[in-house]
Amino acid sequence: EVEMVREKIGCRNMDAFVISSGEKKVARTCIEAVITRAAMAFDMEGEVRKALPDGTTKYMRPIAGAERMYPETDVPPVFIEPDRIKRLKSELPETFDDKILRYEKYGLGKDEAEQIVYGGKDELFEPLVKKHDPKAIARILLHVLPEIERKGHDIKNLAGRIDEVLEGLEKGMFSKDGIDKIMECWAGKPDASLEEIIKECGIEAMNKEDLRKEIKSILKEHTSIVAEKGEDAISPLMGIAMKKMKGKADGSLIYQILKEEVMRIVQEKSREYKK
Repeated sequence: EVEMVREKIGCRNMDAFVISSGEKKVARTCIEAVITRAAMAFDMEGEVRKALPDGTTKYMRPIAGAERMYPETDVPPVFIEPDRIKRLKSELPETFDDKILRYEKYGLGKDEAEQIVYGGKDELFEPLVKKHDPKAIARILLHVLPEIERKGHDIKNLAGRIDEVLEGLEKGMFSKDGIDKIMECWAGKPDASLEEIIKECGIEAMNKEDLRKEIKSILKEHTSIVAEKGEDAISPLMGIAMKKMKGKADGSLIYQILKEEVMRIVQEKSREYKK
């Protein structure tokens, strides 16, 4: 019978039909409701549906619109003093965006600032930046500690050592190139003092005089490089010097003294050649 009706009214494969039977007014109202619901399939509005035991849902009612929203009639209006609003605004926490901008003013790059803030490292950064170089702090938080953790070390106790490490750096107990090694050594010996860790790592800071002696010793061992390359020997010799003295002196100071000594040798050779 269904197929006969479909054929009679010209239904195609994906078509459906509805029969409404009853008094004309009731039948028409029913059909109009069906048409309205069918149209909603093409222009869906919010609706409340009931979950059924078989995992499907059933239409219950449309979601109430703005016309259903009204003030609570049983609660009297509350007047908020402008001063209170002003005070509350002043007590709002700093937004992430504002904090990132503030960190950029410390000299950090935007990426560094975002990593600290979004990574939840700002709680460590804030007290440290009042005393130490922001970029040194950022390097430890974003690079040194993660690298130590990647090597399999427990870094839980290292966060509390950052202040002490930076104080040691500022006192000249070691160079900034030694921070990585000190932090890694400390991860393995959390109960040791900074002095003990420095000794353990073998990176006690060298004074300028001892550093120059060490560089002269390196040049003596590699005279052939200077003889062959002249001023260009600085680059390969710098690699040798850094490998031997990393952590004991800043790279910039090592480079400065190495350059002075290489140039001295080159100039002496030049004078000898002219004679």
